[in-house]
Amino acid sequence: MNAAAASAANENADNEAQRKEFDAAFPPGKQVCFMRSYDRAQLAQHRTQTLRTITIGHRNADMRIERLSDRDGVHWRQVNPEGRSSVVRYLYVSANFRRDRRRYADRIVCDGTSDGRISCRTDGCDTADQRIYIKTDGPRHILAWPNGVRLRGTCGDDDAPLRSITASDHDGPIRLERAPMAACLKR
Repeated sequence: MNAAAASAANENADNEAQRKEFDAAFPPGKQVCFMRSYDRAQLAQHRTQTLRTITIGHRNADMRIERLSDRDGVHWRQVNPEGRSSVVRYLYVSANFRRDRRRYADRIVCDGTSDGRISCRTDGCDTADQRIYIKTDGPRHILAWPNGVRLRGTCGDDDAPLRSITASDHDGPIRLERAPMAACLKR
């Protein structure tokens, strides 16, 4: 087996491991919503925590983009069979913060794994310090480690205020619970 074929075989194995991790949290073709809301008692105990609510969803709109991305990937592999391919999921993240009435939201792109966690970034921003890491925690929960992922204050407005979710906005990894899809659809 030549070096290119060995590299492609390793990449296919990595992609399959990625796909299994992604499918466990966000099954293909299924809308899924996870949510965490902190009550007044929790916020009172953690005065420096600014995050009030966070939702992470896999919506129909996100799946349409995935299908387009998959078609582009198939075309790319036809043109360049030795080229790198990857598994991609698009998710929607929204958050509310203490002392701020706005809802911040944006689409994130999950296109890799790091330390056994799904690695996601704000769509259009590929920087190491603007990520959120996600891992399944049983059939009804996910854990999220926000690391500077940036969200917009108003959907579709490039001049809208941005807000990042950082480690100082919450206390440890965030455990989100499966929620009704309506929680991820409101804007």
